[in-house]
Amino acid sequence: MFHMEQKEWFKDWFSSEYYKILYRNRDEKEAELFISNLIKKIKLPQGSKVWDNACGKGRHSYIFSKNGLNVVGTDINEKNINEAKEKYPFDNVQFFIHDMRKEFYVNYFDLAVNLFTSIGYFEHLYEEKKVIKVMANSIKKNGYLVIDFFNPVYVTQYIVPLEIKTINNIQFIIKREIKNNIVIKTIEIKEGDLIKKYTERVRILNNTFFENEFRLNKINLLQVFGDYELNPYNDKSPRMIFLGKKI
Repeated sequence: MFHMEQKEWFKDWFSSEYYKILYRNRDEKEAELFISNLIKKIKLPQGSKVWDNACGKGRHSYIFSKNGLNVVGTDINEKNINEAKEKYPFDNVQFFIHDMRKEFYVNYFDLAVNLFTSIGYFEHLYEEKKVIKVMANSIKKNGYLVIDFFNPVYVTQYIVPLEIKTINNIQFIIKREIKNNIVIKTIEIKEGDLIKKYTERVRILNNTFFENEFRLNKINLLQVFGDYELNPYNDKSPRMIFLGKKI
């Protein structure tokens, strides 16, 4: 169970400058490959409507838009949305501040996506379920739902308990543990005399959870991929990427 004071940890951490510095080298080529593979797989026609739910700073939204799709990117973090608007000022991509637990468009999108483990952040399991329900409601009949989450088996096996990085003379001491079915990453930051501490907390959601929620929300699970090249999922895969179609 999350402690109450840590319930909304993602609001502070995702908006901090240190988050941007620590994760600055996220692989854009990998993101582009993933989205391109996905579009080919589900054969989305030009002009299709896409919801990038929890879009961060919009890198996936931009790739969808570059492929001729009309994209709405949403994120709870105002800084992220402002940065995305500034970086990608294109006619076929729009960005809005939105909490993924709250209803959005209904029966509107051809594809709704939640990428790069952007679920599992909340105190209660029903909140995670609400996210999937909201996304299922947002897509048209025969529309697609994609959720990309870490593979719990892989994470449990290969978790790195301690990692120390120095970037721009800033030291990041990263500790990881699994406690009460939650992956907890503590990031201690030392910059000169300044010491700050942030925590990432992601609930472990297994494939049965997603399969059940897809079924309950009338989403036919078509395939589960294990990586961004869309190879089939197995226990050794780094990711669980669920592709479903609304019945």
